Amino acid sequence: MRQPSSVRCLRLVGTLFLTLACACSRSDRSAAGPADWQLDLTPVLAVGDTEDSDSAMFGRVSDVRLLPNGTLAVADAGASAVLLFDSTGAPLGRRGRKGRGPGEFAGQISLARLADDAVAVWDPSQSRWSQVHVARAEITVLPDSLGDAAWAHAGVIVLGEGLVPEWAPSLLRALADSMPAMKLGFLDETALLWVNRDAALREWMAYAGREAQGRITLPANYRPMQFRADRVVGLLADSIGLERVVVYRFARPADVVPSRARAGAAPIDSSERGTLMSSMRNAVVAQEMHYATAGRYTARADSLSLEMPPGMRLQIIDADGRAWRGAGVVSATGFTCGMYVGLAPPRGWREGAPRCAW
Repeated sequence: MRQPSSVRCLRLVGTLFLTLACACSRSDRSAAGPADWQLDLTPVLAVGDTEDSDSAMFGRVSDVRLLPNGTLAVADAGASAVLLFDSTGAPLGRRGRKGRGPGEFAGQISLARLADDAVAVWDPSQSRWSQVHVARAEITVLPDSLGDAAWAHAGVIVLGEGLVPEWAPSLLRALADSMPAMKLGFLDETALLWVNRDAALREWMAYAGREAQGRITLPANYRPMQFRADRVVGLLADSIGLERVVVYRFARPADVVPSRARAGAAPIDSSERGTLMSSMRNAVVAQEMHYATAGRYTARADSLSLEMPPGMRLQIIDADGRAWRGAGVVSATGFTCGMYVGLAPPRGWREGAPRCAW
């Protein structure tokens, strides 16, 4: 694989695709550019209108997802919750609260579509994925295989209905060889890549492979967070900085078909390393569940509601009630993942994130 020399920096977010910051130099397909796709400035949906006393008020919106069934999911990092609205903007409920236990969020949470009626919530402060269903109140903590915690803290990629594991950095390094220069990029569900090239975030071009298919110009003070096949979802700020979640529709020609297949479900890492790291994150959840009922962490692994994979064991090294540290071990090879919770971790570690070594 040729390593592109033009990529200067790379940052991932827990969204349908990714955010890229690149310093690339490529010419457009033509001087005239692609055709303009008309944007209808009458919102399809708007939530958070401050002139309406019954409308939702947001603390700090960190991400938004419009689901195929019409449900709007808003990640409010200020409230440490996911707010749900129906296709008319009427509230459907609130999921989550501030904290570090199951069903709680503590960081700059972001969203990805996991199914037609569910979103995955990424909390980077806890290196944890949770699943929020539209119709159910409970929040499920998802097992994952995000690789090294230092990389996972910056985010991951989500495609289709799966979480992309450790091969994601290699995938991203390859993208620069085949995709256009960009400041920001999103991938919609039809596999069109939406590219931004101006700092004001107003002009966006849709690419199928290296060919630009169309272009839309967004309103001033509008920050897109998701592109759908014929809609864009984002935040619109008024003159004093108050924000609403607004969905616009645009006219996409029927004959625009991406040159590659729709992105499918990504594989979950089933390697020894990925499986053990996932199990260690499950151990954190199990300890939090124990703490919720007993008021303290336990030093006995067999008292946790946790089933380790065959050939792997969890050893809790010590626990003083409010803090614990432990290790997961693969019996046959000695591969080990360590974890600190509630304690100051060693240099180079992050609390609550597994670190692995032979």
